[in-house]
Amino acid sequence: LRKAFDNQRLDAAFMAKADADARRQIEIMSDTIDTFRAFLKPDKQKMAFSPARVAREAIAFLERQLAASHIQVQMDIAPEPLSVMGNPNEFKQALINLIVNAREAIKTRAASGWSGVGRIAVTLTSDRGRVILRVADNGGGFEPGHLPSLFDPYFTTKEAQGGTGLGLYISRLIIEDGMNGRMEARNEADGALFLIELAESPHG
Repeated sequence: LRKAFDNQRLDAAFMAKADADARRQIEIMSDTIDTFRAFLKPDKQKMAFSPARVAREAIAFLERQLAASHIQVQMDIAPEPLSVMGNPNEFKQALINLIVNAREAIKTRAASGWSGVGRIAVTLTSDRGRVILRVADNGGGFEPGHLPSLFDPYFTTKEAQGGTGLGLYISRLIIEDGMNGRMEARNEADGALFLIELAESPHG
């Protein structure tokens, strides 16, 4: 808002969009608080939900941050209606964690002198009753020695930037313990790849 005001672009249309964006982000943050408040409850209710819808919401939530870092996002979401069982807010938080991790890797690579264009690709497909979600980036990938510890609690390579080492650990808990899925990470091409596999729910 300050930048728009200084550049004399603070008109009614800009304010309406800024207001809508702020409300959407506040709602997601509120959902995140509720999600973590209930995270350790053993009797959490699971429901069928659309992973495609949640993936789009996660990307929309981070849209401004990614644009500010000059990172392009490519989405390839399966057109058929897919459904999985779990908690949609927890799944959204897991996906946000992965995209933020990709963003930080790209920013670190750029800070080291790399002049390429940052890219994050989010792909959602299905195969023989399995829903497959891939988050790939061109941030240079992981140090090979770090791969076995990526999902360990409190493991972080970003201590100086305030990293807690809990984001990937919690993401894996959500996917594997909370949704009976599988999650892995590996280096691929010019960056890192996170792969999530979930059983497709017949209750769409």
